[in-house]
Amino acid sequence: MKKGCVIAIVIVLQLVLIGWLWFKFFRDDAQAAPAEKPVPSAGTAAQPDKPLPPPPPPPELTLADFRLVPTLRPLSATLAREVKNCHTGLVIDLTDRTILWEKSADEPVEIASMTKMMTAYLLMQAVHTDKRVKLTEMVPVSRTAAAIGGSQVWLAQGETFSVEELARCMMIKSANDATELIAEHLGGGSSDVFVEAMNQKAQQLGLSRMKFYNPHGLPPDKARKHPENSGTARELAFLASRLMEWPDVIRWTSTREDRLIHQIGQNKVTQLVNHNTLVGVCPGVNGMKTGYTAKSMYCTTVTCTRNGRTVIVVVTGCPRGRPYSAIRDGLVRRLLDWAYAQPAAAPAVRPAASARPAPSAPAPRTGTGTAATHR
Repeated sequence: MKKGCVIAIVIVLQLVLIGWLWFKFFRDDAQAAPAEKPVPSAGTAAQPDKPLPPPPPPPELTLADFRLVPTLRPLSATLAREVKNCHTGLVIDLTDRTILWEKSADEPVEIASMTKMMTAYLLMQAVHTDKRVKLTEMVPVSRTAAAIGGSQVWLAQGETFSVEELARCMMIKSANDATELIAEHLGGGSSDVFVEAMNQKAQQLGLSRMKFYNPHGLPPDKARKHPENSGTARELAFLASRLMEWPDVIRWTSTREDRLIHQIGQNKVTQLVNHNTLVGVCPGVNGMKTGYTAKSMYCTTVTCTRNGRTVIVVVTGCPRGRPYSAIRDGLVRRLLDWAYAQPAAAPAVRPAASARPAPSAPAPRTGTGTAATHR
């Protein structure tokens, strides 16, 4: 009897052990096995997994989005006398979205090398938005670009420069030859095609009074008798506010001095001295573009950020001084100091900002060189 009980207990233990082993190995393996994909029914093709398309880019801001509240402030007696020397002008507090001072801000005038702001805008769109161009792309110098006069960096056929090098020359030294080469590169070999794109973009942005005949702002030559490039102070301020969205632009326009290394010729280095003489001298100035022709006289669009507050000043039609741009640059500096002395607008009157806060200026680089006369 005892022997039978022992045998029964042994059998039960064996059954328990077998059950535990089955549960441990066979059930775990079944759970670990990946689920089989459903077999498509007859006549239905299996669909491969496709990545979701990226969301569309946000809509491009236009001049209509550049909503500013007029909070005009009286100028000091000295400034009131000085602004009589300029043709048009505008001072805006971009942070508060307010207009502090304006003079014929919607009157179209010749804009000279401030034209390059639109060229830079299209370039940055091609680099960062359309992804059609890279700043590292190398561009061979064309015969037409090498022949452009005025302010230049003496590009020569046989040389090759990156898009960024050309952009630095354009925005720091206002180099017309570098600007022409950028326009040709973006225009598929034709700067005329690029100029058409400039005018189309101006219309898309609501800059209806801007008109371009070349990408750099030089007056017409004998072969091309057309008006000079034109625009208004308000349009230029808007364009500057958009360019401030790209840190690369601020990095270039806030550079006081740089240099370009050539590959051929006896002079291997061209000094790039910023035509905006306020950079590195007037606190917070980080851009944007100066201009001069006999018709436009001395003009400029200046951006400045101090303690997180960004101000844009535009003046056109300033007379020649000693040195050449002294009257223009002195006026802008005093307008900036006056603007920052004004109290900020009350929050209740501030409309919704249509742009991100502008970046502050990086520390300018230093070097040596002399500025060209065409600005």
